[in-house]
Amino acid sequence: MSDTTERRRRFGAYLAVLRRNSGRSQRQFAAALCAVSGAQSITRNEVSRWERGERIPDVWLSAFAQVLGVPSQELEQARPRTRGGTPRPPSQEA
Repeated sequence: MSDTTERRRRFGAYLAVLRRNSGRSQRQFAAALCAVSGAQSITRNEVSRWERGERIPDVWLSAFAQVLGVPSQELEQARPRTRGGTPRPPSQEA
């Protein structure tokens, strides 16, 4: 497995943890993202792809932050790891 693939999988797993911690199913999370963004194209299947690391949801990070109740900076810091960057790790503060 390539280093990039592994970084994408870790980011996807991180998103899955955030979603589960918010108490939402993939379907509920997709619906909340649609409501926040005004888009109707986000489905449970797309959320699953993000969480498996098959796709990186760059344009959705601010909506993720809003729906999940986490600082957008935290997601921004985690995202570049999937692109081969070396950002600081996400904040561990509660």
